[in-house]
Amino acid sequence: MITIEEKLKLFYKLLNQSTDVRLAEDLKEMESSYESKLDKLKSDVDKEAKEIEEKAVNRAEVKRAESISK
Repeated sequence: MITIEEKLKLFYKLLNQSTDVRLAEDLKEMESSYESKLDKLKSDVDKEAKEIEEKAVNRAEVKRAESISK
């Protein structure tokens, strides 16, 4: 015969497993979401860095041209 305590332990175990599975799924969703956000932010930063480098090169070329023309 199964006691109430054994039934409660079994129920608690099943509930824990269910919660663990849902938590793991939620964590995977969050991880993929943050990975995609991170990738987008990385590409935005790379793009901005490239624009800054291009502006610096252009300014250097203008200054060089000005100093040559003087």
